[in-house]
Amino acid sequence: MAALVRQAALVAGPELMPDTPSELLPFGLSAAYWLDLRAYDPVATATALARPMLILQGGRDYQVTVADDLTRWQAALRFRTRTFDRSGCSTVFRAPRTYRVRRRRALAGR
Repeated sequence: MAALVRQAALVAGPELMPDTPSELLPFGLSAAYWLDLRAYDPVATATALARPMLILQGGRDYQVTVADDLTRWQAALRFRTRTFDRSGCSTVFRAPRTYRVRRRRALAGR
């Protein structure tokens, strides 16, 4: 575990260079991979695309959060038309229980 922590610190730090040996990096992946990943900005990439997009966010996702990540996506894509916000979904994107119950009742004619 200590080795992986050291490797991750190397990837995150300024000392990572294109010629850093892959043996010193997580999973034996090349420095070029980690540098490219570090420079990748999915929000900026999405704003440059003139294509329809479906962006899903689980309200209970603790790695990709509504407060930090979804708000960044919303701000960057705020001028796009035809957006859909489905707040309150779980990470498996099921509607909240109250919605499912109402929907079942509506379908049953109640």
